[in-house]
Amino acid sequence: MKLYIRPRSGSLAPHIALYEAQARFSTDIVDTDAKTTSAGEDYLQINRMGYVPSLELGNGDVITEGPAILQFIADSFPDAKLAPRAGTVARAHMNGYLNFIAAEIHKSFSPFFAAPQLDKVGREKAQLVLNRKLDFMNSEFSDGRDFLMGRDFSVADAYLLTVLRWLPATEKTIENWPFLSDFLKRAKSRPGVRAAMSMEDIEEELDEITF
Repeated sequence: MKLYIRPRSGSLAPHIALYEAQARFSTDIVDTDAKTTSAGEDYLQINRMGYVPSLELGNGDVITEGPAILQFIADSFPDAKLAPRAGTVARAHMNGYLNFIAAEIHKSFSPFFAAPQLDKVGREKAQLVLNRKLDFMNSEFSDGRDFLMGRDFSVADAYLLTVLRWLPATEKTIENWPFLSDFLKRAKSRPGVRAAMSMEDIEEELDEITF
């Protein structure tokens, strides 16, 4: 398998999942502005939308969209226990988390990376929207669970960690959400997370207590 990535972007989530699964894979760093692979090939021939991640399989099939890729990885490596068994209520709950992270949290970070940059009023409005989404996710951990699905780290946790990394672009820090702060500490201690973040040259975050 080959995972097409842009370091420090949303493609970190499947990158983590592949390491957690101890899969055999390679990576290709995409220039998402030029739409070219590391070898200079036309990335639009791989993913017509031109963004990452994309997962290319050995038979040439390409899977796009982060949540779909994450579920495929989990199902391909069941021994890694990165997702509850398909067809179960627990799996439906995990899929709900994946959808919430993608549609609500990930999307709510987008305004902070807009060009041109938002004015002060626009940033304040965007911050209020994001805060509500993070408040909800923080409350999910208030029951003492280690990860979203309980004790087992799942692909939803890989995605949540990935989007929480973007908090420095906002007016808030992770300390505003103490349960999420504790979650990040636990997640960053995992070998698969550390391997992916090191490969993407974000090692400086691994030993930080807060962002």
